[in-house]
Amino acid sequence: SQDMAQNRPVEAKSHVRRFHELFFTLSPDKGAIESNIKRSLFLADKTAFNYYKDLAEKGYYNRVISGNVTQTVEIDSVKCDFDQ
Repeated sequence: SQDMAQNRPVEAKSHVRRFHELFFTLSPDKGAIESNIKRSLFLADKTAFNYYKDLAEKGYYNRVISGNVTQTVEIDSVKCDFDQ
């Protein structure tokens, strides 16, 4: 239907925005990081999991926790190409 075709770009942009907010917004709390990552991975394919695994193996999340770092991502805009 036309409504679905009109809503698809808005839904896709919201989906992409939410994934990035969850995946890249971190607090120095292991439980919060795991919760956000888990929620973000439901919105992505295996590529995101592989990226998470790579960061974890390199100690990125442990350094966030031990350094008491808070990382916040603010999405300015999202552009999706629906012509492919």
